[in-house]
Amino acid sequence: MTAPTSLRNARTDGCRSILLLTLSVAGLLHGCGQPERDVEAEIALLVDTAQASVEAGDAGSVIDILSQDYADAEGRNRRAMAFLVRTQLGRYQRLKTLVTDLSVVAISDQLATAGMTVSLIGSDSRRPAWTGIDADRVRLELALRREDGRWYVSGARWGPPGTIPH
Repeated sequence: MTAPTSLRNARTDGCRSILLLTLSVAGLLHGCGQPERDVEAEIALLVDTAQASVEAGDAGSVIDILSQDYADAEGRNRRAMAFLVRTQLGRYQRLKTLVTDLSVVAISDQLATAGMTVSLIGSDSRRPAWTGIDADRVRLELALRREDGRWYVSGARWGPPGTIPH
């Protein structure tokens, strides 16, 4: 399936950041002491849950999956990402996401990484319908940590496909 390409470069940083957090909602799922071989399935389900939260505009669920010591490649901490999530979900009231090429690497039963290509299309509530559509496609790499039986996103990096190694 072909994902939409960027229509508006000037407004994509916010979309990328909200996508990052959206996909991170996977941390809402509990690990329940499952063996390492289930980490991939847990994180795939986490990604599905994150997508649903973003598309529903549920900023709280997205923010809740961020580790207290979250830090991303752009220097954002948990508080900065929470602000960005609330801002972007308020701006893009109709947001659709597509995740492809998901790959999960279980480092241990407590640590994992997940890489994926994320495409999104959103309708900017501040502009007329025919000019208010933004679309983007990014490569997203997440660092995940299980704390008290629950997955949290502890870090991330993202950029245009081909710029972030798989």
